[in-house]
Amino acid sequence: MGDYYRYASEATTMEVEPMPGDKTGEEKKEIFKKGALEAYKKCTNIVKRGLKPYNTVRLGLALNYSVF
Repeated sequence: MGDYYRYASEATTMEVEPMPGDKTGEEKKEIFKKGALEAYKKCTNIVKRGLKPYNTVRLGLALNYSVF
């Protein structure tokens, strides 16, 4: 979920004029950034409780979080 939001924030452009009532590109980007941050934090807390620090899933999560 964190990756989805991260990719969406990267793909959101701010150059397109929004339709009336739509959010601007900057507003959408902020929503996606907040979603990514929440998802990465939640998942990090989960894996810290159940996976060893050298587990490949935990390492992959740490890498993706750091890219974010």
